Amino acid sequence: MDLVEKINSRANGDVVFSGLILGQKPKGSFTKKRIASCQPEGVVGAEKQLTFQDYNTDTITPGGGCLAYDFWNTILSEPSSYKFGYYTCDGYFYGVINDFQIEIDEVIEDNNTGSTYFDGTILWNSIEMLCPVKVDLSGL
Repeated sequence: MDLVEKINSRANGDVVFSGLILGQKPKGSFTKKRIASCQPEGVVGAEKQLTFQDYNTDTITPGGGCLAYDFWNTILSEPSSYKFGYYTCDGYFYGVINDFQIEIDEVIEDNNTGSTYFDGTILWNSIEMLCPVKVDLSGL
């Protein structure tokens, strides 16, 4: 199955998307180690991260449902059951990342005019950069 087929498999529930989020992917953090006295340090590992804020406001639905909480809690409780990728504003998909960790929690501001949102970080280990694929998600 190619990447476009994987993306299109959303219709039958094999692929799930969060709502639109505000996110960024800063430069990874590289681990270096000196292997030999006469050689410079070399990169032996790297941790990459995607930080995001989810401002979708359907966190509590009429009748007591908590759709956004349920969505993020499901991933928090079993990240090994999921694969991760991300889609950027310029139409590129980066992934698939098989082994990742997630940190996410709600942020509740100190007044009634502030925003309530989820603040999160997705972390994965990889020295190599992900090669993006141009994907058209319109109509999904």
